[in-house]
Amino acid sequence: MPLEKRATIIKRPNKLAKKVPRIEGVTAERLIARADKRVEEVAEDYENWVQDDLEGLRNALKKLTKEAQNPVEHVAAIYKLAADIRDQGAVCGYPLVSAVADILCKFVDGLNELGKKEYELVQTQIAALHTIIGNKMKDADTPVAQVLVTDLKHAVTNLRGEALPDIDAALKEI
Repeated sequence: MPLEKRATIIKRPNKLAKKVPRIEGVTAERLIARADKRVEEVAEDYENWVQDDLEGLRNALKKLTKEAQNPVEHVAAIYKLAADIRDQGAVCGYPLVSAVADILCKFVDGLNELGKKEYELVQTQIAALHTIIGNKMKDADTPVAQVLVTDLKHAVTNLRGEALPDIDAALKEI
């Protein structure tokens, strides 16, 4: 006996499809292709426009010493800018930038202020990002990149007294 005769098949309405605006003649594939092209265009000029974020990091770090009465705000600004750089880096062809910015994010996450050693380490990480962009060091798999990332992780671990969370390893366990 066929399945249709043994069971009732319920077709649920696709409410989400009704909410998506329809543009006549434009397919999802064309929209995705257009978005991909735009990402490529933006990536071509990444070295220039990321400079604003790097300058923002430097300014937030400077404000920590000048405006010590509200350090949480400036540490939060460092985190937000580093997270932006981390997220943009890989998309724009700079996975090494993403790796270093990720270390910076994890380091300042949860900090309310920076002591002298923490300040110097953040300063070093910002300098590393500036150097990577300035020298167009895109590949995170080169020996130099691996040493840089490993050394920054060790510096953070030594200063925090605990290892940085390894998101990749945690995801593999799931």
